[in-house]
Amino acid sequence: MALAAAAALSGCASVTPAPAPPTIAFLEGNWVGELEYLDYQDNTSTVTLPMTVSFVSDGPESVMGSYVYTEPDGSTVPSEGPIAIADGSLVIGDAGLPIVDFTLTGDPAAHEITSEGSGEDAGKAATVRVELLHAFGDAGETVTLTKWIQPGDGGERYWRNRYSLRRR
Repeated sequence: MALAAAAALSGCASVTPAPAPPTIAFLEGNWVGELEYLDYQDNTSTVTLPMTVSFVSDGPESVMGSYVYTEPDGSTVPSEGPIAIADGSLVIGDAGLPIVDFTLTGDPAAHEITSEGSGEDAGKAATVRVELLHAFGDAGETVTLTKWIQPGDGGERYWRNRYSLRRR
């Protein structure tokens, strides 16, 4: 009977296994790039700051980032904060949003993690979406982290900030 079942199933399409759970260990190391953000005052002009960041792994689900931003006047501003996967959420700093999509492709592996949930932007209710894309291409190894805002009043979706980084 088991042989008959196996033979019957051999002609069926195989089921694609679910991708491995998200990890952010790929962030470990030194990166250079820029932070671009939409000015909170007018919501139309953008500010771009050159930056570097060094991520130290705290396991496959957590890294601590040491950031240095260069202001338009040339001064530098250091900052620290974690990025983690915890309880099915992507946590950046002290805020977490549920992971709604995860894709792992290629060799070497590229990652795409999307999280989304209710939150605030500029003190107003909004749906917040964060897309983290780790890729390999002509520019080498890159990471892009984009925060999208959908105003709670039904206004048009826009991006609030974007980190564009390449491995040093």
